[in-house]
Amino acid sequence: MTRWDVTDPGAGVMMGPMGYAATLRTQAETIEQVWTGTDTVLGSLGDEVWSGAAADAYRSSLRVTRSHQRTVTNAIEPVQVALDAYASAVVGIQQRAAHQQQVRDDARRRQYQLGGWDPGAGPAMVQHKQQLAEQAEVDAYYAERALEDLAAERQSADDALVAALAVPGGAAWERRKQVLAHAGITGVDALDRDKLVEAYVRFADQALDGDLDEGDVTYLRDFFDAWGDDPGVMDAYFRSLGAARTRELVDEIGLAMTDPRHPIDPAELAIAAAALRSGLSTASRDWDDEQAEAFTADLLDGVSSAGGGDLSTIGWLFGDPAGAPMGPAFTVATADLLDGWERSPDRVGFGPVTDRSPFSGGRNLTWFENLDAEGFARSDDPMGRVFETLGTYPDEALTWLTSDATDVGGSGTAGEARVEYWYGERDWGVETTGDGFAGPAALWAGSQRVAGGPADTAYDEATWNRVEGLTGRIMNELGENESFSADALSPQGAENVAKALAIQLPMLTEYSIVRQGQEFDGGFDTDVLPWDDSERAVPAVTMETLAKIAGAAGHHESGAGVLTEAVDRYQNDLIALAALDPTAEIQDGVSVTDGNGLFARITGLQGLVDGATAGTDVRVGAERDAEIQAVIDGARSVIDEIPIPGASKLASGVLGASLEWGVDKLQDEAISAGKDYLESKAIDRWGGNEERISAAADGVLVDRRGEIEAEAAEIIALLDPDKYSTAQGALEAFESESSRYKYVYDSARAVTEEG
Repeated sequence: MTRWDVTDPGAGVMMGPMGYAATLRTQAETIEQVWTGTDTVLGSLGDEVWSGAAADAYRSSLRVTRSHQRTVTNAIEPVQVALDAYASAVVGIQQRAAHQQQVRDDARRRQYQLGGWDPGAGPAMVQHKQQLAEQAEVDAYYAERALEDLAAERQSADDALVAALAVPGGAAWERRKQVLAHAGITGVDALDRDKLVEAYVRFADQALDGDLDEGDVTYLRDFFDAWGDDPGVMDAYFRSLGAARTRELVDEIGLAMTDPRHPIDPAELAIAAAALRSGLSTASRDWDDEQAEAFTADLLDGVSSAGGGDLSTIGWLFGDPAGAPMGPAFTVATADLLDGWERSPDRVGFGPVTDRSPFSGGRNLTWFENLDAEGFARSDDPMGRVFETLGTYPDEALTWLTSDATDVGGSGTAGEARVEYWYGERDWGVETTGDGFAGPAALWAGSQRVAGGPADTAYDEATWNRVEGLTGRIMNELGENESFSADALSPQGAENVAKALAIQLPMLTEYSIVRQGQEFDGGFDTDVLPWDDSERAVPAVTMETLAKIAGAAGHHESGAGVLTEAVDRYQNDLIALAALDPTAEIQDGVSVTDGNGLFARITGLQGLVDGATAGTDVRVGAERDAEIQAVIDGARSVIDEIPIPGASKLASGVLGASLEWGVDKLQDEAISAGKDYLESKAIDRWGGNEERISAAADGVLVDRRGEIEAEAAEIIALLDPDKYSTAQGALEAFESESSRYKYVYDSARAVTEEG
């Protein structure tokens, strides 16, 4: 790096960094081409083309090569970007520094020229020269300060480049050396990945032979800490260890937590197991279908629900989808096998396949991570944890639930049968499996987030139709599932159900609340969404089914919080969009200010959220429990995806929170007109008026029907004063719609009363 100082912060020629950046860019493009070729070869050499030990070895070497190529390109890109950014920053500093240096030098020359004694100068000339000299001093001062600022900017650029060029993992090199030393690798000439993997597989073998000691646990933890982010090393390690022994190792570590023969700190055991799980996540990230299916078959080989604790251990491996998600192909393969096991027509027995063994290492690890958990450990129902992970991969989730492959039962498609069983028949209740519908709800929510679907600003008709049809079938199956109730849901299950409903609010509002449509076998019908010109698929779900599902979720604080915020957000958007053009038609032949326009939608939605959350304490502000607030904050990414397809026709594509100015505008107009009701009723927090919509502690409900309808009519009158001179006039005109709030409220409220 070129030497520079505060007087010349732009020193240096940037041809070097720019040249290095160009070279790295070329190399990265070349490696990417090679990676594509390697991937093509790997994909074309399946067992049907070439099988046997040699074929397996060759494919394994190709996977390692592919992993290394990806690692190199991932390492090159940030360095190349940093070099380009550095060169650009320094060139900019050079240009500004040159100007300030010129100003400084000119000022110093003027100071020198004006500083000498001139015997012929009169008092006026002396004073003038003194003023010019002082001005030159000021100019020099500010130029030097500007150079100091540029020097600080140059230092920041230098620091950023140094950080980007730092050797990855350099700070952890001492630990890596220790890990290598434990493997017998003490010099560069002995550095060999196979030897490293072999040594740490041997430590795992010792643990599995019943000789687990603190040293082995420490060695394994250090190994995963040092190499857990390296896909090549992790892939080689778990390939050598094998899936069955991976499962057994986790089980052994977990059982040691409560075994007096192993006086090892349970926290150390939990850390080691979590590091192993993270390593498996890294290893499986890029697995292809063939590798994933082979590993999964070994993972489930010989597993029993009655003994051994293996199912709970598998559930624990899939139990951290946010921090250590198993790869997509591995997750799909595991879902396939567990699905085939539980729904197989040849299966002996019935009911959920859960871990009923008296002891399980995976269960111990789950309880250690969730010390407040009561009853079942979530890992005892591995399918729930697999579903949660599968939900993080929207494309795979949608494909799995809509698969047109022949079902394991021999008739119909796998997708239809899976939805029918997992949502319509399976008992996920907290008292049955401990899952509380968290897994299937997460899978449902995840399947909606595909590109081109309802959570995406881009619209793809085929994808949209698949998602809406799937949502309709899922909701109708849940509506028929006798085990689905408020009491059966866990807090996480309620939250996940509310997230799934949030994305569908516009469609469900039109079909279930406003239109009050009927159920269809295909799962969807068509409707025109607000301000849209064409029909789109919407879930064909009755008001009763929507009320059952929303009411069950709203019975829990976690679900009530998410549902309330989502309705609040959608109502805000509807009101703000209406304010942009009150004369527009919200649907063909239906004006925004008609009774079955904006009024029907905001009162119907309020009836849903009021009824669904009745009796649930979801207080606002400082009164809201911090844990529930965290749940709501975590769901904002979902709530922000609530679509209004026709919004772009009014607001040039502006969606979401940016539209709240329309509500603010209404408030300003109301206040200026002397309307004081807004001071206490805060239209911009419709769904969030929890204190006024919640039940009191003794279970007495607050009937808000008249209040809500009056507020809605007030909004309509503000939007179109030419049509409605007063809010009372609007309310009287909407008399035919006045029963909607109560009908929707009563439907949802009935579910919360059932519990």
